Amino acid sequence: MDADRANELGLSQQGPGISPLSLIPPEDIENIEVLKDAQATSLYGSLAAYGVIIINTKRGNSEVPRVRYTGNFFLKTPPKLRETLGGNLERRLKLLQIYGNALSQDDWDRISQTPYFRIA
Repeated sequence: MDADRANELGLSQQGPGISPLSLIPPEDIENIEVLKDAQATSLYGSLAAYGVIIINTKRGNSEVPRVRYTGNFFLKTPPKLRETLGGNLERRLKLLQIYGNALSQDDWDRISQTPYFRIA
């Protein structure tokens, strides 16, 4: 096992300095076998040139296979944008708000005399 690839094997911790073998609880180990040199290379290829350690666990002897699956599903949808007004419609809405806030006829006259605030 390569410590950098520990999460590919289902181990939660990974990285240099953390041995994946240290994540196996000692009470689950049933048997440890060490294969050296040619014996390991003949069974496991060139990756096993320096030897192989085979650890058999007690939980691996079940006649009925037990599968534990935890899945997550994420769905990203873009947020719905606000409906916006643009151009002439937005100008009309703002002018109606200005005229709606006018308190007296004098306010109406001042607003309507301003060229920018005339409703076209």
